[in-house]
Amino acid sequence: MGEEVLEDHWNLERHLVAPRRVQDAPLIRKEHDWEGLGPYLYGSVLRDPRDGLWKCWYTVFSDERYRARQPFPYRVAYATSRDGAVWNKPALGLVEHQGSRQNNLVAIGVRDAEAVSVKLAPPEANLPARFAGMTLDKRGVAIFLSGDGLAWRAPEPGIVDAAHSDCHNSLCWDARRRRWLAYMRPPYFAGPGHDKRRIAMSESSGLRTWTKPLTVLRPGEEDPPEFYAMPVFARGNLFFGFLQVYDRRRESLEVELTYSADGVHWNRLAGHPTFLGTGAPGSFDAGMVTTADDVVDDGGRMFIYYGGWSGDHKSNGRQAAISRVESPRDRFIGWRTHKPEPGYLLTRPLLAEGGAVSVNASVRGQLAMAVCDERGAALPGYAFDDCVPVSGDSLAHGIAWKSGWRALNGRAVRLRVRVRDGAFYALTFA
Repeated sequence: MGEEVLEDHWNLERHLVAPRRVQDAPLIRKEHDWEGLGPYLYGSVLRDPRDGLWKCWYTVFSDERYRARQPFPYRVAYATSRDGAVWNKPALGLVEHQGSRQNNLVAIGVRDAEAVSVKLAPPEANLPARFAGMTLDKRGVAIFLSGDGLAWRAPEPGIVDAAHSDCHNSLCWDARRRRWLAYMRPPYFAGPGHDKRRIAMSESSGLRTWTKPLTVLRPGEEDPPEFYAMPVFARGNLFFGFLQVYDRRRESLEVELTYSADGVHWNRLAGHPTFLGTGAPGSFDAGMVTTADDVVDDGGRMFIYYGGWSGDHKSNGRQAAISRVESPRDRFIGWRTHKPEPGYLLTRPLLAEGGAVSVNASVRGQLAMAVCDERGAALPGYAFDDCVPVSGDSLAHGIAWKSGWRALNGRAVRLRVRVRDGAFYALTFA
C-alpha cells in the first residue's frame, strides 16, 4: 500500500520482506564458449501464456571481442524451461559464431546488444508484435519488436535516447495511463573522473517517439556514490524498482527495493535496507548481483531471477551465472505490529468497486476492517464490530461485514484496518 492510498498509520512499523535463497548452485551457468564470462541478468525472465514455457533472455560478454574492438562483444542469449528450475539452451540457428549457427544467440541489436529488456505486449498497447524489447546498440537505447522473442526488427525511429547507457535499461508498461516507460542511465555532466550514475525515465505512447529522459532518482549524501541501474515492473497500483546500488569502496553491486505510484516519484525505505545482497565468500554470487526486470508468479510464490558474479566490479577473473530467490506473492513491504496494542492503517478516500475485499496478511491475533465515510466515521453496518475478523497466514483473506461490500460500489470511502499481532501486506478489490 503506497502513499497515494495510505493516509496514516498508528502502532505499526513498515518492514522490508527480503526474498529467500532457495538453492546454493546457479540454475543457468556457462556451457559454451560464446557465453564469454558467463550468463548474467541484464535481462528478462517471463512465463509465456501461449506455450506455458518459462523464457529467459540474458546477456553474455566476450572480453576478447571487446579488447579487439570487434562488433558484438555483448550479445543476448536465450533459454527456456518447463518448470523454471531446469533450463535448456536451444540451438536457434539465428546468429553466426565461429562459422556455425548452432547456438542460442538471439538476433537483436545493430553491432551491439548490451543488455535486454523483454515484455509481452498487452493487447491494449496495440503493437504489431507479441514482444517488445529494448537494448543498447551503436545508435543508443533502442526499441525492437518480435513475434517470437527470437528474431527482432527495429521500428522507425524507435530510439529512446542516443546516449550510451551501458547498464540494464528497463522497459515497463503502465496499464493505468497506457504508456511505456523506459529507465536508463542519464549522461554524465561533471566531466571525466567525476561521473555519478543515476536513474532517468522516458515515456512513450507507442514505442516510436520518446520524451527526453528525466532524472527520477539519484544518490543522497548518505549513499554510496552511484546507482548503477533500476529494473522496474508494475504490481497492482504500484511500480517497484530493483535499484542496483554500486559501492565503489567494495566494488560491489547489491539491490535495494524502491516503489512509486506514478513511475516518476520514487520512495525508499528508511535506512535503505538491502533487498538482495551478495552471497557468502566463495559463492558464485559473492561479488555482485543484478536482477531480471520483473518477477515471475508461480501460484502463491513469486520468483526473482538474478545474475551473480563471483568477483567484484574490477575483478578480471570473475564469472557470471543465473539463479533465483523466492517470496510469497506480493509481499515486498509490510506493516507489522510492534507493541501489545493493536495497530491501525487508514486509507485516503477510495472509490469502492468490485464484489469483494481481500487482504494479504499474516496474523497471529486478529485483523478486522471498518468502512468509513470521507471524514473517518464508520458507516452503519461496516464498523469493526460488524466485520468478521480473520487470522492466520493467507495471501487473500476474505473480508466480510454484516452489510455486503457490493452495496457500496461507486461510493467514496475510507478503509480503517486494525491488526492485532500480525502483519499486513496488500489490499485487493476483486
